[in-house]
Amino acid sequence: GTLFLSSSSSSSSEHGVHFHGRDIVWATVDELISRHGLASATEIIIAGCSAGGVGAVLLADDLRAYLEMRAKNTAFVAVLSDSGVFPEQQKQQHQRQFQLRQQP
Repeated sequence: GTLFLSSSSSSSSEHGVHFHGRDIVWATVDELISRHGLASATEIIIAGCSAGGVGAVLLADDLRAYLEMRAKNTAFVAVLSDSGVFPEQQKQQHQRQFQLRQQP
């Protein structure tokens, strides 16, 4: 998957796969704003497990900015990332070494 970060108008010609995860996130947020009172929220927690945890971390700042733009609201956005770290494994002869990769 693409961690809900893609918004591509093209699809995979071989399998007909479409990558619109970011569009789905914003449509869901719009629905929460218009029908469920998200516009008046002061604190928001987004969470994910595994790849969803990585997606939640990467989307948190964009979510806060999107809410400011769409709902004219400044909310505190926190992230709960459960197992959302993928260590980089490097083999050096007969040794395994793990390094955490940091997102910019």
